[in-house]
Amino acid sequence: MRPAITTGGSPPRSISRSRTRRVRRSCGSPRSGGSTAGADGANRRPARGRTPRAATANRRRAPHVAFSATHRALILGRVTTGSGDALVARERLAWIDTTRGLGVLAVVLFHVLIWSFATVADPGSSVAALWDQVGGSLGRIRMPILFALAGLLAQSGLLRGWRRGSARVRLVSNYYLYAVWVVLYAVFFALLARPDFPHSIDSLDRVLLQFVFPTTTLWFLFALALYPLVLVLLRALRVPWWGILLLGTAAWFLATNLRVILFGDALLANFVFFALGVLGAEQLRRFSRPGVLVLLVPLGVFLVAVVGGRVVDGAAGQIAGFVVSASAIPLAVACAALLCRWAPAARVGSAIGRRTLPIYLLQVPLLGLWSLVANPDAAWLTGLLEKPVAALLYPLVLTAAIVALSLGIRRALALIPGDPLFTVPAPLVALTRPARAGRHAG
Repeated sequence: MRPAITTGGSPPRSISRSRTRRVRRSCGSPRSGGSTAGADGANRRPARGRTPRAATANRRRAPHVAFSATHRALILGRVTTGSGDALVARERLAWIDTTRGLGVLAVVLFHVLIWSFATVADPGSSVAALWDQVGGSLGRIRMPILFALAGLLAQSGLLRGWRRGSARVRLVSNYYLYAVWVVLYAVFFALLARPDFPHSIDSLDRVLLQFVFPTTTLWFLFALALYPLVLVLLRALRVPWWGILLLGTAAWFLATNLRVILFGDALLANFVFFALGVLGAEQLRRFSRPGVLVLLVPLGVFLVAVVGGRVVDGAAGQIAGFVVSASAIPLAVACAALLCRWAPAARVGSAIGRRTLPIYLLQVPLLGLWSLVANPDAAWLTGLLEKPVAALLYPLVLTAAIVALSLGIRRALALIPGDPLFTVPAPLVALTRPARAGRHAG
């Protein structure tokens, strides 16, 4: 059969269709809008109008771009290692950042109360009694909120397992940040020369101990490196989701009676909340939907547990304490979602929530410096705090100042080439990159 011969105009229909099929195979169907790949570069197609050669080059570069852009601030639970994590990175809903912001503000306020206010205020005053009650409540809820949100944002990467998930990246990245800041804390405490300041690292043996067992507030980063490893291991052993939560709950109750080494109990107690964020992510997201019941149910459970913890003791008191910590997580999500309905609150909450890492890390040095001028011997401050209004506002003002200074210092430290104090080096992350789908998957 002789081929059709044309002398201008459109090519024959058979040739046109063949070319169209080839173009669609190389450039992606117009219906899909071009590129349809995940962050790991698997099955990536070039966008419409882009040449296959350019698309191939982009596919080679894509994993490096994804890692270098998102391995920062791992305390926030964001590590982009594949299409699932890319979905989490795009989620960036205001309520998530605001909930994290509430958590880190609770951490700073708690430390202000126990490390500064309690040392300079009159313990017999009514205002001091009020802040003591607030501090006791913050002590139970601040870390569960942060761990649950970190788990929620790590969900998709961790559920893919060890080889194709993000557990290795989180282990190496968080431990890198932990080790860097252990050294910085050691230098700071040596210069501060105040061994009575909480969590001071005042000897070489204590510095070395930090690398295997934390005794400072940096234990949070240590836990974020450890918890993904434990969770992935339990899932590899085919432990069901309810079994993981049951083991975590048992560890919490064990930790309430185990106070041998500082923060050893905290490492045991908070795993259950991280696991709850990973395994119950979809359930937690439901509390971000505005509604009366969404807010009143966790609030009611929280208040009943708080009151119950005050009237009972022993095992019943421990159960009430666990319920307080667990119910605070959906309550914080519901409150954050409610706050985000007001645009200014959403902007402030999101701004703080996206920068929890520098706030958390810099709060201790800033409080240490403040303790040089704000101590029991500072007559100007003790006299000022005898006024109820000043005593009531002092923790709030100091908390706001620490947050603002932390963010300002963060901007200055970002000028260091490579930003090594807050950003994990790209080559280090690349060494732990998950296996691509279809390549030794397991």
